[in-house]
Formats: sequence, C-alpha cells, structure tokens
Amino acid sequence: MSRREAHVEREFKLSVPPRFRLPAAGSTLDGLRVSQVRTRRLTTVYYDTPDLTLTRWGCSLRYRRGEGWTVKLAGSGRNDLWSRPEFSFAGPALKPPAEALDLVSAYLRGRAPVPVAILRTVRTSVRLADATGREVAEVAHDDVRVLHDGRVAERFRELEIEVARGVSSHIVEPVVNRLREAGAGAVPIAAKSVRALGSPALEPPEIAPPAVGPESTTEEVVRYALADPVAKLLHCDAPLRAAMDPESVHQARVATRRLRSALRTFLPLLDETWAASLRNTIAWLADELGAVRDADILVARVRRAAVHLDEVNARPVSAVIRHFARAAAEARRRLSATLHDPRYIALLDELVQAATQPRIIAHGSEPAAAIVPPLVDEPWKKLRTAVEDAGDDPDDEHLHRIRIKAKRCRYAAEAVTAVVGKPMLRFARRLAKLQRILGEVHDAVVVQETLQRLRGARETVFVAGELATLEMLAAKEARAGWRKAWKKVVKRAP
Repeated sequence: MSRREAHVEREFKLSVPPRFRLPAAGSTLDGLRVSQVRTRRLTTVYYDTPDLTLTRWGCSLRYRRGEGWTVKLAGSGRNDLWSRPEFSFAGPALKPPAEALDLVSAYLRGRAPVPVAILRTVRTSVRLADATGREVAEVAHDDVRVLHDGRVAERFRELEIEVARGVSSHIVEPVVNRLREAGAGAVPIAAKSVRALGSPALEPPEIAPPAVGPESTTEEVVRYALADPVAKLLHCDAPLRAAMDPESVHQARVATRRLRSALRTFLPLLDETWAASLRNTIAWLADELGAVRDADILVARVRRAAVHLDEVNARPVSAVIRHFARAAAEARRRLSATLHDPRYIALLDELVQAATQPRIIAHGSEPAAAIVPPLVDEPWKKLRTAVEDAGDDPDDEHLHRIRIKAKRCRYAAEAVTAVVGKPMLRFARRLAKLQRILGEVHDAVVVQETLQRLRGARETVFVAGELATLEMLAAKEARAGWRKAWKKVVKRAP
C-alpha cells in the first residue's frame, strides 16, 4: 500500500486579468522578498464517478504527472482563503492507489472512479520569504486549459497564494490585498476541477438535507432529521480513517446517536420493522465508536487529574496513563477493522437510502406543525418520571438513567425545533446543559471505578487510588448542580 502524506492546504484564490504579471524576482512585497520565477507545465487528470459523487461532496481525487496522487476533502472558505485537508500518495498513473480509494470509500461505496476531466496548466510561480529567509507563501499564476477529446474546451486564469506550513494566514493577507489592488479579483468557483466540469459539478451531493420550517410537511422534517446526521457521518469517515482523532470520533458518535434518536422519535410515522432493524445496525457502529470515545475520555481525565499530584508520583502516573492508552489504542484498532468491514459500507448505503427515501407510512404529506410537536411528549414524560423516581438523593445509577433520558428528550426537541420555534429551542438548550452536568458526573464515576479496579505494582495501585479520589470529588462537585439545571428545564418546557 502506498505511503500517505497529509496536511491542511491553505490558499487564497483570486482571478486575474490576461495581462497580469507576478512581482519581479528580487523585489519586495509588503516586506517579503520575491524569489526567482519558476515555470512548470502540469497535466492533471481528475477521477470521479460518472455522476461526480466526489466532486459534489466537495472532494477530489487527481493524478498529476511528477507529483503522484492527491485526495482533497471538503473544506471551508473565508475571505477568499480556502482550507482543505490534502493527502498525497505515491503510485503509477491510470490506477488510483488502494489507500487513496480507501480514504474516500464512504462516498464511493464500491463504485470505481474514472477519468472525468483533464487539465493542462502553465504555472508561473514565485516564493515569498521573510527577513529571516523563512518561506511564507508561494504565489502561483495558473493558465489553465480544460481538454475534451484532445481539444481545448475552456481556458481560464487564476492566482493561488498558498500559505506555507506553520505560517499564520494573517501574515499573507497584506500581500493578497496588494494583489487585489493590482487587478486580481474573486474567483467564481474555488476548485479547478469544479470549474472544469461545469454545472453538473455544482449539483448538490446525494444527501441534501431539506430546509425545514413551520410550513414544512412531516416528510420534510423526517428527511432532515435523518439526512443531516447521515451527511455528518459520511464527512467523518475520511478523518477517522486518516487519523482517528478524538474530535472526529466524537462527531461520528454524535451522528449515530442522533440517527437512532430520530428513528425512535418518529417511529409512529415510520415502518416499524424497518426503523427497528436500522436502529439495531447503527448500534453496532455506535458501540465501536463509543468504545474509542470512552477510552479517550478516560485517558484525558487521568491526565487532567494527574496535574494535581506531586512530582514524586510521576513514574506511577505515567504507568497508569500508559495502561489506559494501550486500551484506547486497542479500541482504535477495533474501530479501524469496523470501518473496513463490508457490513459498514452496506450500512452506509442503507443510511443514504434512509436519508433520501425514509419509509414513512403515516402523515407524510400533512403539515408538520400538526403532527411532530406531540412526538416530544413521550420522551419528556419518561424524563420527568425518571427524575421523580430518583427521589431527593439519587444514586449514580439513577443519575445515569436521567442523563440518558435527558439526552433522548433533547434530541427529540431539537428534531422539531425548526417547526415549533424558539420555545422548543430554549427547552433543548436547557436539556443540553442538564445532560452536560450529568455527563460530567457519569464520566467521573466511570473513571473512578475503573481506576479502583486497576491492578499492578504497589506504587501504581496507590497512585490510581489517589486519582480515583480526585474523580470522586469531581463527581461530587458536578452532582451538586444537577437539581438547579433540572428546575430550569422544567421552567422552559413548552
């Protein structure tokens, strides 16, 4: 398998008039010295499915002669500055490397990409360096020709100012402003591939959550409640495969939770067998994501608590952290195996189908305002019952049950907020605060119990006990605030 290199590409994109010229070599531009001009001829072939799945999701897969293969994931833009994760792969032309295809497998889901666009570019570029000689940016003037059947079908010019790694984009912004003054302007479309492919590339992706509001139908609200987390889950897949950083794990886990909650909330409107089967399959993925997330929380809390211990305990503290870090690494290996399991790709196919064509059997065409608000009643009643049953001094198990029901009620409230409006939004926010407080209690209790079960050298067990005591105190502190948060929930209940 080819070697993967990754970084976040940050570049300003500008359009330029035909007679635009780069700054002369040896000159200065806002205090930055301009290097010698370099000219290169680039041939780039973009690969995608015939219906441009990758492009419509904001991604690209390309081969460039002399550079190899590159995958770019969906990014974001602000003030002409575009930021995108970029991954480079070695490999021969004509056949995308397996690792590159793996990175975008959630979008492709077994479909083979084919060449969809060929671009020939004359790139004239200079590098900008500060007074210390450190490279700050590369300014590239691209004269792009789009080929179709061997002939030039379109031609355009643009300017790319790529910010060097480790350099703040603010340092480059004065240069961009100077180039604007020299005649450069905003580009109509940021990605060359999208510009080359034309209007089909501007079509929405296969999942486009509908806009919902008070006038929406029930079907539109259900579709949004399913489509939004499915789209987020697909976006999380590549970061999970590439690095499995804690934030991507967390976002993917939240997406699975929202999906299962939506299927539960709207169950009276759905094919019950279909919804139950889909919830069970999602649970398989959610459990694997949860194992990694829980392990990450455990390690993070132990590191945070360890700050309060003296330096004498540094060695045993390190032993405790290594023990749990190994468990976290094992959870990541299991999740990686899950992402490469054929059942996972089949699940994604099923989720895309559910997001675009949910099996609604009742009230689909009726106004959502008359149908969906009462669906919050059941989780709200269950939450109130759980609080009443807990009594004045609930134990950790009761608080855990209240937390779960608060989370379900919150997700249900958020699913209908667009229809009901601000009262439901305020209610959901109060529920979120209650959930966070009870989540802090739960995390502290779980970490405390896990530390108390740790076995090993005497000094390691002793330090684990000290850390467990700190978690016990953290749980006590968090527990003190839940009643106040609950009263605010009741006050905001619509």
